[in-house]
Amino acid sequence: MTTTMQFTMGGNHPFENLTPYLGIGETPPEGWRAITAFPLLILVGGSGVGKSVAIQQLTQRWHPEALYVLPNRRELTDRLVVAPLQRADGAEVKALGRMEKLAYIRRFRQLHPPGLAYPFAHLWVDGRLLDGRGLLVFDGLRGEEEVRFAAAALPQARFAAFDAPVFVRLCRLINRNDAYDSVSGSPARPLLNNGLQNGTNLCQRLGVPEACGMFSPDEEEALHGLLASGEVAEKDLRDRLKVLAGEYGLYDVEAAIRILNDLAPERTVTIDTVTHNPQQVGKRLFAFIALAFKGLLSAPAQSIT
Repeated sequence: MTTTMQFTMGGNHPFENLTPYLGIGETPPEGWRAITAFPLLILVGGSGVGKSVAIQQLTQRWHPEALYVLPNRRELTDRLVVAPLQRADGAEVKALGRMEKLAYIRRFRQLHPPGLAYPFAHLWVDGRLLDGRGLLVFDGLRGEEEVRFAAAALPQARFAAFDAPVFVRLCRLINRNDAYDSVSGSPARPLLNNGLQNGTNLCQRLGVPEACGMFSPDEEEALHGLLASGEVAEKDLRDRLKVLAGEYGLYDVEAAIRILNDLAPERTVTIDTVTHNPQQVGKRLFAFIALAFKGLLSAPAQSIT
């Protein structure tokens, strides 16, 4: 198996453990098998769409016989996309902020248009872990090129695509208060100078012109109201807008969902996380798994670390 590190860095790359049960590289240990051989559920959707909540519902309530949650997209991007490029540059391998990663992700996609899906499809899994009974879960993939590649390269995979309007996703990013959604160097000092009149071009006046056009006039007015009332700090709103705009510049999630439903409709479920509450999302996802992967139900879930 050829690894993404070999292509990115040149030469051979020895086997490397990412976790005790997951690895990448050449000549894996005895008993390890390609991830393509395993039942796999891949979650698809952008930030704030509800993928983490869906996994919580699966692990806390319905408990498949063995639900193995793989390191998520954030972690695998660090290990399989950013770190190899840092090494290729002769730079220190270190953690980067969310926005700092974008340049590395763009470079990686120039080498491998399928993006993260490419190294993901080249992973190895300790075959003793599942023994034909468990289900791997990955959160997740995003763009059109990623899902197109994954649908072909991962024949046992099923896809759960999550959808929600960008305004809803923005509000969720604000409310979840995750430090990862903050932008290093973003000014804490207000830019609007208390000029909070309702109207359009809020993103422009917040210093995020790349987000202009993502929201309707009514949604911009609602954002004005949140700022004026003090419910949302300007820096928090600005940072989350930058996160979503950066994501939109890289991935067309809506196109990815369409592609999945065209290429693999029998392997895909699409869930609207606005019309479905978390319990309904979990129930629908569980029903999809039960139908797609018969015989995998009923014991405590586990997480691969």
